[in-house]
Amino acid sequence: MKKGLRGSLVLARRLVGCLAFVVALAAFSGWVPWVGWLMRFHVATSWLGMLSLCTVGVIATFAFIVVATLLLGRVYCSVLCPLGLLQDFIHWASRRKSQKLFRLGWLRGLVFGFVFGLSLFGWALGFRLLEPYSSLGRVLALTSLPGVAMVLVVLGLSLWRQRLFCNSLCPVGTFLGWISGLSPLKLRISESCVGCGKCAKVCNAGCIDVEGKRIDNGRCVRCLNCISSCPTRAIAWGLKPKQAPMSVPNRRDFLMQCGFSILGLCIGGALSGAVGRLAHSLAEVSKEFVLPPGAGDADRLARLCTACGLCVANCPTNVIVLKTGGLPHLDFAHGNCQFDCNRCSSICPTGALKPLDLATKHRTRIGQVVFNAKVCKVFSEEEPCGKCAEACKIEAVVLRKTTGAPRFKRDQCIGCGSCVNICPTKALEIKVVESQTLLEQG
Repeated sequence: MKKGLRGSLVLARRLVGCLAFVVALAAFSGWVPWVGWLMRFHVATSWLGMLSLCTVGVIATFAFIVVATLLLGRVYCSVLCPLGLLQDFIHWASRRKSQKLFRLGWLRGLVFGFVFGLSLFGWALGFRLLEPYSSLGRVLALTSLPGVAMVLVVLGLSLWRQRLFCNSLCPVGTFLGWISGLSPLKLRISESCVGCGKCAKVCNAGCIDVEGKRIDNGRCVRCLNCISSCPTRAIAWGLKPKQAPMSVPNRRDFLMQCGFSILGLCIGGALSGAVGRLAHSLAEVSKEFVLPPGAGDADRLARLCTACGLCVANCPTNVIVLKTGGLPHLDFAHGNCQFDCNRCSSICPTGALKPLDLATKHRTRIGQVVFNAKVCKVFSEEEPCGKCAEACKIEAVVLRKTTGAPRFKRDQCIGCGSCVNICPTKALEIKVVESQTLLEQG
């Protein structure tokens, strides 16, 4: 491969990575609402979405990522993963030389088995703690101090050992690494290698063994820095091996990862009940709050939500907030749930908020209005008002002809909070419902 072409590949990879990071930043900041749906093109979100929604779209997304990894290796980690891209930038800015990483195959396997095992039993808690997309999302959306702390730790580790989190703890990295090991296209070191070590110094994943002239393709994130830095063009990306194919450092490490993954699956299954009780305790607290449309009920939300904060960042009225355990709920002190808006349920990447079209959202009851007549301006000050009736889009509030006092049709109220937010005397509040229901069409 010519030097100019090698440099162009690295440049293209960096440009696409920068674009992907800008898209993630735009999505989690709410600057460009329509890019939120692109967050479905992440491994954990598409996996959880496939388990919860099982639609053709999410299945196709997950299959696309798997096939792309099978053909090209872990390009996702160097091009699409926002936390991985940020680690690479931090390490590059520090001007530190790359170092060979610890293998820690047992830890990789154990974490992977535990996190994916819990997801198979219907719990996203493992991904909420360790999945890179959601962790960085909480930072970009500024919704969680613990999330900020975790990302700072990961970035600190990247200063010490680049991509240590990706190749030791990240369950997504382990999953893609195994698939990458099956890829027919591998990076290989030919006999023309002079052992200068320049490739190892620029390797983002620390996966190059200069002495053994081997590249661990399971840990390689396809940054392609090695190809562009090699003075003898000894590193090539192709089908025909120049050496015995090897996706992990040795057979023992591979068997260790498999064994500990099975152990992690067993632990995840054994602890699924305990995790369920923990999620249920979070759900019990969340039952005190009104949930975003599409949540269904607090137990379902606690099971599937990874607390990425995408719904919070993209809510036009800022009524959605993350509180207990990182679960979203509505705070009507900030605004109301807009009648003609379904943005939160449309962009939720895991299916924790079921997608609702506007017609369905208009009939989805998320709460029930409660009226305190003693505080109402019409009764307490004997002055006309009617703001609540003007704000209600479904005509669930009508004014009595004689007194001008509001009368509420509770069988029509969906609990959007439009009347609550506009009431000058705070005579209205939204009562929490046990589960969201779909009202009959009138």
